[in-house]
Amino acid sequence: MEDDLIDLRKVQFEDIHLSERELIEKLSISKKDNRIDYNLFSNLIQKPIGYDEYAKYEGFHLKFETLREKLGFVKGEKPGDFDILIIPFSKNEIYFNRTCAIEVKIVRPKRGNNKKAPNSYGTGQIEGLIKDGFPLVGLIHICMTEPLDDQEKATIKYDPEPFDMDNPANNDHFMINAEHIKYDHFSRYSALLQMKRLLSRDIPKYVGINTIGVNAQIDGSLLTWYNYDFNNGYCSGYFNPHKKMETINKIESFYTKHEMLFTSANK
Repeated sequence: MEDDLIDLRKVQFEDIHLSERELIEKLSISKKDNRIDYNLFSNLIQKPIGYDEYAKYEGFHLKFETLREKLGFVKGEKPGDFDILIIPFSKNEIYFNRTCAIEVKIVRPKRGNNKKAPNSYGTGQIEGLIKDGFPLVGLIHICMTEPLDDQEKATIKYDPEPFDMDNPANNDHFMINAEHIKYDHFSRYSALLQMKRLLSRDIPKYVGINTIGVNAQIDGSLLTWYNYDFNNGYCSGYFNPHKKMETINKIESFYTKHEMLFTSANK
């Protein structure tokens, strides 16, 4: 799903509508190797605990769109359901005390309305998750844009040979054979715009926030775009100062009774 792992000259996008549930499930776990999308969730599954603790993990149990009353919370309050629950596990332990509860919003900008804002930013749901007492709380905005026409695309210089990050000395000839190609930058632009919008909201800094641009390719796969430089400085979350042991116990009880409803992903 990384844009630097494919040949951008061969990319063809399709204008299709995927539901929130379909997008969440496709983006969260790679079908290729059953791995969780680290880039999407690192601000909650790794940043708050550090690399040493993260190294102990074997994987994660994920549950999508769980009604709040199913987990033992009062019905009728925000959020009405929990879009994504992520519970880390190692060989010897399931870390219910590090459960991530994430609210997801989908933005669908069109070419004629390229600055389309979401109907809701999810701040009310985030306040609810904090109040509910989840250990780690996150907010993700997914920008699934309409494909641009060729005349609307940016022209960029592109070298299909990847830059060698591990051995910089091997990059002497990088970009020598670069060519100009048409590049659909709409989803990346939208993800950056959404991050700026979120930063202007009064969201507690311990809430992990992330924005992602998404395009559907004609083969049915999704191509995702992250703005690493911009997102990395602002997206990291930390433990909810209002977390509750009662909530952690509810999560453990629900998992124990309904383990079959969870999807397990590798680290």
